Amino acid sequence: MDHFGADFAAQVFQLSATPDLWQGPLQSRHGLHLVLIAAVTPTRVLAFSEGKAKVVTALRLAEQDKRRSAFMDALLAEYKVAIEPGLGVVQ
Repeated sequence: MDHFGADFAAQVFQLSATPDLWQGPLQSRHGLHLVLIAAVTPTRVLAFSEGKAKVVTALRLAEQDKRRSAFMDALLAEYKVAIEPGLGVVQ
C-alpha cells in the first residue's frame, strides 16, 4: 500500500470484505481507484522458523541489490559519457 500513500491505505482498511463488490472510488496520489477486497486474512504471530526464513530471504535480496548497485557504480566509473551538441533529449 505504500506505493499509493498512507491516506489511500487508511481508506482501504476502512472498507469491508464483501465478495464480488467493487468499492470506491478511492483517491490516491495516482488518481481514483476501484477496490475489490476478495478476502481478509487475520493477523497471526509467525513461528520462529517462518520469521527466520523471511528475514534470511530479505537479507539475501538486500545483499544482491547492494552488490548489483556496487557493480554498476564500478562499471560506470570506468567510462566517460559525452553527449554531442544537438543530440540531447528530444522533447
